Amino acid sequence: MKTRILILAAILALLFNGCIVKSLHQFYDEDEVIFEDALLGTWQDDDKIRWEISPFMFSKGFMKGDSTDNSYLVELYEDSINPVKFNAHLFQVDGKKYLDFVPLREDRYDGLLDMHLVSAHSLAFIDYTESNKLTISWFNEEWLGK
Repeated sequence: MKTRILILAAILALLFNGCIVKSLHQFYDEDEVIFEDALLGTWQDDDKIRWEISPFMFSKGFMKGDSTDNSYLVELYEDSINPVKFNAHLFQVDGKKYLDFVPLREDRYDGLLDMHLVSAHSLAFIDYTESNKLTISWFNEEWLGK
C-alpha cells in the first residue's frame, strides 16, 4: 500500500474539542457527490495518525453481494488501537471540494444509552495542493457563526 503525507491543520484538536461544524443532516445533495480514486490509500498526518481511505462497501441484502454508493470508508488509526471509522461523501460546489463525515458505530449497544447518542455529520474543505499531498480543513462553528 502506498503511503502519502496528509497535511491537516490542527485536525485532531478540532475533531475532538467540538469546534467543528456539525449537522443532523447531510451537507450535500446526491447530485453533487463525486468519487475520486486520488483519495484512496493510506495517508499520515502531522500528528502521526494513519488515515486509511477505501471505497465504502455495504451489503445489499441476503445473497445479493456487496455494493458501493460513491462514498468512502475513512479509518483513523492512533497508536495501533481500534480505528475510529467514518463514512465520508466527497462533493463539489462551485468548483470546490468538500467532505461530509459521519461516524460509523459498529459496536452498537442498542439499549437506552444508545438511543441518546446521535451521530452528526461534520464538514471539511478538501484541496489537492501538490502531487501526493492533500489538505483537509475542518470548518469551525465559531468562524461560521461570524
